[in-house]
Amino acid sequence: MLRDPEGLEKEIWKSPAELLQKKGVLQLQGEGLLFTESNAGNLTDFFKRIIQNKIKTLPKEYVASKSGWKNAFSLFVVGNRAIWASGETTVLQRDNPTAELYEQKGSLDGWIEGATEPLVYNSVRFKLYSACVPPLLKILNLPSFVETQQVKSGNLKTTTGWLAASIWGDPERLQINAASTAVGITKTVEFCTDLPIFVDETSISNSIKDLVYTVANGVGRSKGNSDGGLVMPSTWSTVLLTTGEKPILPESALTGQQVRVVPLREGINQKLKPEIVRHIQTSIKTNYGHIGVLFLHELFKEKDNLASLYEAFFKAFPEVETDDITSDRAKTYYAIIALAGHLLEKVFENIGIEVKDPYSICEYYFTENVISDSFLPDHIKALNAAYSWYNANKLYFEDEDPERPLNHERYGWIRNDKEYGACICFSPDKLKKYLNTEIGPNTYEAATEEWKKLKILIPKLQSKNNTGKIVRLKNNQISVDGRKVLVIKIPFEKFEEHLELKDENEERSEPRENLEDNLNPQVPSTLQAHIALRDISMHVQVVAYTHTLEQNMEVTATTDNIRVISDDAELAEIMIREGFS
Repeated sequence: MLRDPEGLEKEIWKSPAELLQKKGVLQLQGEGLLFTESNAGNLTDFFKRIIQNKIKTLPKEYVASKSGWKNAFSLFVVGNRAIWASGETTVLQRDNPTAELYEQKGSLDGWIEGATEPLVYNSVRFKLYSACVPPLLKILNLPSFVETQQVKSGNLKTTTGWLAASIWGDPERLQINAASTAVGITKTVEFCTDLPIFVDETSISNSIKDLVYTVANGVGRSKGNSDGGLVMPSTWSTVLLTTGEKPILPESALTGQQVRVVPLREGINQKLKPEIVRHIQTSIKTNYGHIGVLFLHELFKEKDNLASLYEAFFKAFPEVETDDITSDRAKTYYAIIALAGHLLEKVFENIGIEVKDPYSICEYYFTENVISDSFLPDHIKALNAAYSWYNANKLYFEDEDPERPLNHERYGWIRNDKEYGACICFSPDKLKKYLNTEIGPNTYEAATEEWKKLKILIPKLQSKNNTGKIVRLKNNQISVDGRKVLVIKIPFEKFEEHLELKDENEERSEPRENLEDNLNPQVPSTLQAHIALRDISMHVQVVAYTHTLEQNMEVTATTDNIRVISDDAELAEIMIREGFS
């Protein structure tokens, strides 16, 4: 306890090592203790005598500056509680502004009363499983990841986000605004390591996608300090749970980003009565912080078996293609979510909530997100983007009209190759700028190397003068107005092959006689047999409604030159008979 010159008392926590060093003692000046530097030595001696004489009787407290695992996984700190295998105690959080978010409030029974209704839905269970994953990651040496719930408004994504956060603490205050700065979110992750992080309504900001790599990689940035030294980066393990009406990543996002994101495209899809929703929200806002402690107790019971349980879940999930390393990596996330679900369902069983099978729930989402929607390699995404760019600017690739010359340098050219036929010849600089902007930095460099390796682009073969060895260059050459121009040359057939466009094109390139037949409306022969069309003059007007005819033309519907039709099929048949196509 320290009293400053104004007589105000405050509690300061220092380690014995700090108090036995002059530098540590001098820091007390900044806390309000009034003394001169020349007295620092005397204070050091004073603290030395106190520690020697009182070490056995001084009260001992657990002190932490961050949440998460301590003492070789023997102790877990969440808020102001320290939990271990045989019990729990109070812990003093030092200089951690997030600690107060993880307090307990209300009762466990109150939480159960509000959670029972939404826990009927598998999507809600999956979300709560994910919120319990972070304490398992570091023990099993697994990476952090992002789970994003992307559903339209009305599916109670915010309410279920509160429910997931209420496992650990205050459900509303634990939600980070999506418009928060990257530094703010990163600092929160540092303080709350081994616990989930919640970001609500990501649709209001596009910046959250830039945090996917940072959060999932589990390490911050190295920085220099004012003394010219190095500040080592902070590390963490977490699951970032986001909600929004649209995905946090575009379709063109790099595979390395996409594989770190577990999508949840479902919510509570049944419309609940407003009074039920209000009851759920009130219950979880006033009763929280109880389930997380119970979950940690279950974790400690199974601590020695966690690795084997995880392996069992991993092997149980369906096999993916053997050469699809990315999908296998994604499987690790679903396996750890299932393991967290296994422990959470034990908690539910103990407190009287109906139990579900966590594996079947996670296997469903694994099949939906990974097996049925596999990850596209980055070079294929780049190829697709290049082809879309060509289609959007096709005019500028075509042959020039002498009267209306085009600036091909902005895009590229179409050229025939003796071996491969028609090719798109992209201007390298323009394609590079487009791909690196549309998908991400260095996409062009990586994609074109892969295109060359897989023989998607036609390379330029060049012989080295000193060795005679043939090298393959990405940039080919074409002639433009008597000069040589460097291009990225890709045959149309390669786009068809790798983007699976061939079948679609073949369907469209039917023989001309069949194509012409298909342009005319066809009437089934069984229907034709029942249609009796009378001959009509070429000057006849065909109308659908008698009253419209009488108003506009001042004639009656009984004249011989008028045919009144009742539907589009009859009109089409008349038009064909009259020679219209």
